[in-house]
Amino acid sequence: MRFHALRATLLCALLAAGCGGERITDLDCTHSPEVAAALARSEALRGECGPDVECRDKALADILAVRDRHPREIGAHIAVIQARPWVPDAEETSPWGPVRQEYARRLRERPDDPALLLLESMLAQAPGRRRNLLERALAVAPDFSWAHAGMASSLSAGKAPGEKAAALEHFEVFADACPGETSRLLRLVSRLGDSALFERWAPRLRIAIRPESDAFALLPELWSTELRTASPDRHAAVRERIAAEVAQLAALDRGDDRLWLGALEAGYELLGDDEGSGRVEALWLDRHPCDWSAIRIATARLSADLPAPPRDAEPAIAGAWGEAMLSQLDPLWHRCPASELLAASRFHALAAIEAPPEPELIAAGERLLAISAVRLYPSNPGAVAEVWIRHRAGLERVPALLEADLLDAGKRERERRERAENDQDLADAEASFLHRRLANSRLRALHALAGISADGAEAALAELAAGLEELATAASDPQGRQELAWTEAGYWHLRAEQALLRGEGEAALAAYREALARVPEDGAVQRAARAHWKHLGRPESEFVQWLAEARRRAVERREISQRVARRPVGVFRWTDLEGREWTRASLAGRTTLLNFWTTWCGPCVQEIPHLNDLYADLRADDRFVVLGVNLDENPGLVAPFAARQGIRYPVVLAGSAAMEDWAPDGIPLTLIVDPSGTVVWEQLGFGGDGSEWLAQIAAGLEAASVGTASPAAAPRS
Repeated sequence: MRFHALRATLLCALLAAGCGGERITDLDCTHSPEVAAALARSEALRGECGPDVECRDKALADILAVRDRHPREIGAHIAVIQARPWVPDAEETSPWGPVRQEYARRLRERPDDPALLLLESMLAQAPGRRRNLLERALAVAPDFSWAHAGMASSLSAGKAPGEKAAALEHFEVFADACPGETSRLLRLVSRLGDSALFERWAPRLRIAIRPESDAFALLPELWSTELRTASPDRHAAVRERIAAEVAQLAALDRGDDRLWLGALEAGYELLGDDEGSGRVEALWLDRHPCDWSAIRIATARLSADLPAPPRDAEPAIAGAWGEAMLSQLDPLWHRCPASELLAASRFHALAAIEAPPEPELIAAGERLLAISAVRLYPSNPGAVAEVWIRHRAGLERVPALLEADLLDAGKRERERRERAENDQDLADAEASFLHRRLANSRLRALHALAGISADGAEAALAELAAGLEELATAASDPQGRQELAWTEAGYWHLRAEQALLRGEGEAALAAYREALARVPEDGAVQRAARAHWKHLGRPESEFVQWLAEARRRAVERREISQRVARRPVGVFRWTDLEGREWTRASLAGRTTLLNFWTTWCGPCVQEIPHLNDLYADLRADDRFVVLGVNLDENPGLVAPFAARQGIRYPVVLAGSAAMEDWAPDGIPLTLIVDPSGTVVWEQLGFGGDGSEWLAQIAAGLEAASVGTASPAAAPRS
């Protein structure tokens, strides 16, 4: 009995005054030096550790020890919450799991405790629940400054009338009570995105956050916030000040300080200074060669030198790339065997090789299954299963992997449902789960076919067919229709493989034709169909005609399925890089092309030369407007990037917040708006064939200008 009592006492001590222990009573912003240091460390963990699980676990253990020595201070508990694992999957195996359970238990016992309500709000995934918890905390303790900070943050993203004003009011309460909480104040000013608020706070923030101060790690957020809140005509002056501070920071040379390296890296990136970025990358590689940041830099350089082939590339081409990439990765792997990023990169390279050594492929898959900081689609078990199936390796273990993949899909759906704020969010969660189920059914069919079991694949293919019918009813947007086409093409490819196993040659050919009628550019299906055609002894000339017919059918399908439902263009007020304002009213009476893009989007950059050509052709024609709509989070990057790329058409700065309203399905997105202000044409992605893409857009603009039906959108790459 005494042993069990002792064990319970120790457990309560470890879990921060649990089991009915001390309440959190010190709710203000005054912290003991040790707690202040723990708070600062928890806020810097992204720079110190990145997603490195071992690093974050050690930091969490250190901060837990501080909390246990100061159980009454709210700051100590906030530091613990901020130090939780970055990767959600790591929560189940890290020291965070028992801590999370303890906070949940304490809140059940004390449901009106404002401190516990605040901490739970920091953990809540659904914005509505987060706000409800904060409202309950303020109902009990109206002057609770940290809850006001939480409300300011929560309301800052709101779109309902009065929410932004309410957010500013909560911010002022927190700022008056906690003027020394520099990092939190800066973060709130950044989230609120109010230029007048930033101008008011900038002098105080600049005094506290200087290159030579202990708060230098906050400089990137300060720089980014100033660029985002400044009008375009002030960007040049802001960039000059940032450049001066980056130079000061670099001159201080803090050796191997990760936060210093991270701040420098962010500064050069904000400035678009490739030379400076290169110097910092060299420092990362030299001083922390096995850190996440260094491995990210090294693998990015390798990818630039050895671009991955398309997914439907010839096996020999993909294999040559895999061999070359592996030869470059292995020296890094031997130096940094614990790197999870390298583990994922090596797995990709091995998977591309035509005949990788089976023991090595199995070992690489097992390593990927053991990591949590890198997540592949549809899941790590699903990704490993697909590669093992393709190479006929570890087939006896694949069913367990597919079961794990399905469990993961269910878990993700529950998480999305918990975060759902409205019916659309719930519908998106259901659609995502449907895609995961279809991907799992496809893998089960592949597994059966790999085991030379045509009949065994039937159940999975039947499930896939039923799921496709369900998906077809839900695919109402361009991205959904394109995903449907690719999924249907995959289904018919599997049907062809099943028919070949059964010796049904004509049925296989018919299935290949159905696949190519969905995605005619799929090289893997084309190769399989051509090989089967030759096997049947038919002439190549007839295959060319057969393929042309499949492509014609694909065009007809797209003309039907990708026709845009006409809708009024949204309301906007954007400023371009020259300081001119653009609104819906200013474009009335003209046919307008809106191209949504970012500096970091590869296909977006590929479109730029073709948009330049289009602009050159239409510039003198007053009927048309070509407008680039940039969605970068940091608008300061756009002007220098546009200059380097030679963009000649007007570019407006809409900011990353506009992504949700204008391009929720992804970028690049191109809209054509007719003179009445109606969206009549829409294309997601860039097909890669610039001349065809340009011809379709030009035809769409001309058709919209005279009020005729516009052509179908081009396929996504």
